[in-house]
Amino acid sequence: MTLAVLKHCGSWDTASSMFGIDPSPFQKMFGKFLALLETFLYQTFVIDGEKRHTMKKMTLSSNTFENFPCAWYATDLTFQQTNRPAGGFQQVKKYYSGKHHLHGFKVEVSVIPAGIAINCTNREPEATADVTIFCDNKEFHLGAMRKAPNELELNDSGPSAEQYKTDWAVLVDKGYQGLAREYMAIQPTKKARNSPPVELRCFTRE
Repeated sequence: MTLAVLKHCGSWDTASSMFGIDPSPFQKMFGKFLALLETFLYQTFVIDGEKRHTMKKMTLSSNTFENFPCAWYATDLTFQQTNRPAGGFQQVKKYYSGKHHLHGFKVEVSVIPAGIAINCTNREPEATADVTIFCDNKEFHLGAMRKAPNELELNDSGPSAEQYKTDWAVLVDKGYQGLAREYMAIQPTKKARNSPPVELRCFTRE
């Protein structure tokens, strides 16, 4: 039942109809069961996944980001739709996404070149700035960007590599302006027609 919902669920009505259960009790039952699995799943597929795919292993096997081999992981936000929260307009509007025209939450996910997520934050209201969520998760980012002792000898030809010899970079998009205060980040910019190759905007921890 859980696997079917995770793979095929378009709506609770659709999922519950496959098992002949009313949507409301089905949703509650699924939520309780998923809460029991959460710790095991996160440990197995996220925390242990990071341990199995070290930067040294990925560098030696040429499995780094093609254009940015000095970046250990990429970070971005994903949108999670939710029902309209209870409350007045001022309380509810922070959950509304003008882009999706839906109410929902943001969740920050960090992914390594192997396609494995190595961190996932708690959900935040849609109106929360991307960079705010990133900085609130600084304990993970500062630790993840730090090179392991056996990685210090690896060739790192990335931007500011000479100045920041003990850090790997993180790839972020234009929603993360202002990371220069604490982090070393690479922010690719979209290439215009007939323009030079992709520009790198490099932000480094002061």
